[in-house]
Amino acid sequence: MESATVNAVVPLESNPEIFTKFASDLGLSPLLAFCDIYSLDDPDLLCFLPRPMQAVILLFPVTQKYEEFKNKEQVEPVDYSKVIWMKQVVKNACGLYALLHALLNIPKGFMVQNSELSKLRLNLLEHTKDPAELVQSIAQTMYSTYSTQGQTEAPPAEDNVDLHFVCFVEKKRRHLRT
Repeated sequence: MESATVNAVVPLESNPEIFTKFASDLGLSPLLAFCDIYSLDDPDLLCFLPRPMQAVILLFPVTQKYEEFKNKEQVEPVDYSKVIWMKQVVKNACGLYALLHALLNIPKGFMVQNSELSKLRLNLLEHTKDPAELVQSIAQTMYSTYSTQGQTEAPPAEDNVDLHFVCFVEKKRRHLRT
């Protein structure tokens, strides 16, 4: 029997404990964890962050200015040849995509061997399966466990939300937003 396609999901809460648990269950090494970043420019707050950072996931409000930037960016594409990147095709799954972009672009040594994460990375690198199909599998099997956890009441999957997650990763000494 063929499984149904997930068109929308309940948004993830911006909670480092949830992201760490989800990442761990996917196959992230226990050597790494997510943490809150309270400032991007205050040296007194930045000094508390663990180093080196492998990725930054940022949650921000979607504004008219952002929409204009995003539309312009689609005209001027970024070279993602050095990163593993997947286009978001599931509504409200930007948290899942940001998490996957962070995890898939860390050094391989931070992944548990034969984990869902290492298998996903291998499939993407070898182009053996459609990326959307791989994300659908995670959305159907694991995602709901984490999207219903947290301190705030989650909106329904079909709701339009005004917050968006993006991921910043470093590849070949360049910082890219995914």
